[in-house]
Amino acid sequence: MPLMLRSMLSAVGLAMLTSAMPIAAPSAETTSSPPSSSRPAPVMEFSDEELKLFARTSLAVEAISGKWQPRISGAGSKTEEQDMREQAMGEMVEAVEQKGLSVGRYNQIALAVQSDPEVAQTVQSYRAAQP
Repeated sequence: MPLMLRSMLSAVGLAMLTSAMPIAAPSAETTSSPPSSSRPAPVMEFSDEELKLFARTSLAVEAISGKWQPRISGAGSKTEEQDMREQAMGEMVEAVEQKGLSVGRYNQIALAVQSDPEVAQTVQSYRAAQP
């Protein structure tokens, strides 16, 4: 598995296993100065179909997280815990990809859900409409 993808997936798995609504964001340490506040954050555009797909996918990922969290909490060692996190992450990534989203696009939408109340409200309404 390429290193960049593995790093992104690690961030995805850890974020999803520790949050109520699975939200993923790649993490990276930087040594540069903090971003200037004079630059606005780029606005991401998502189609209604992508947001509906994200809503369905986030429910599937949330179910996987719910299944694994008690097991991970009860792990007997750090090694066992890490192995379970990796298994859970693999299942979550598979769920995202099977629903038709890339992990990267899922992360982009997840970040928008966190930062844009309109996107968050739209996704929540699509989640509520799921059977």
